[in-house]
Amino acid sequence: MPQAAVMQGPRGEYVWTVDKDNKAQQRAIQTGDWNGNDWVVNAGLHPGDRVVVDNALRLAPGAPVNARVVPTPAASVNIGAAAAGQGNTADGGAAGASGSGGATGSAGAAGAGGNAGAAGSASTGGAVGAAGSAGTSAANTGATGASGTPSGHTELFFTTGSASLDPQSAEALASVARRLLAAPDSRVAVSGYTDSTGSYDTNVKLAAARAATVRSALIVAGVDVARIEMRRPAKIVSTDAPDKSRRVDLTLSSATGG
Repeated sequence: MPQAAVMQGPRGEYVWTVDKDNKAQQRAIQTGDWNGNDWVVNAGLHPGDRVVVDNALRLAPGAPVNARVVPTPAASVNIGAAAAGQGNTADGGAAGASGSGGATGSAGAAGAGGNAGAAGSASTGGAVGAAGSAGTSAANTGATGASGTPSGHTELFFTTGSASLDPQSAEALASVARRLLAAPDSRVAVSGYTDSTGSYDTNVKLAAARAATVRSALIVAGVDVARIEMRRPAKIVSTDAPDKSRRVDLTLSSATGG
């Protein structure tokens, strides 16, 4: 299941599904390993389930979803493998669905294999979907301090309305993970930002979702959760140019250096 499909609630992880009446419903799941840019879902989904996988921030239980089937791009980067210096893992997607009108969304059919397959791209009413205007995908990485402890600043950029890592940002994040794993006396602060598109509440959720995606990928790559600080910025909406505002900042420092 693509990263952005999996939400974190008070009772654990869940996804939005589309029922037989084309209404949105929450479904509790259990995730396993990271596969490419996707989560492996161990429990909670069944073959044929339709799952909303992107821009689901405005969905609510019972919201109507007008979906149509669309193809899914394959995942291309395995953060854990890249951090370990191994090759990338590709994962083909299953058929997804995309809709428009009302409170709309997109859904993907869960695969018929042992685990739920990757699903399609999604959008919700009032938000820009995965097929919307794309931002710049890039990363700026800081240097290593003289003591050997990683230090510096890395920026991971996202496309409009998305909380999923593209291959370029995933590779940059894998580089950060390698630096953290090579220096046990280090930690990283993670902060999410958005551009000015959308309402304030939507932007807060999107910034948090982007930061959560980065945190999850670091954990899967082997970084101890105690070394990851989720730091909410004073201003969620960045004042930079839009393509530079849709980002997550990572700040590396020594464990004792703040």
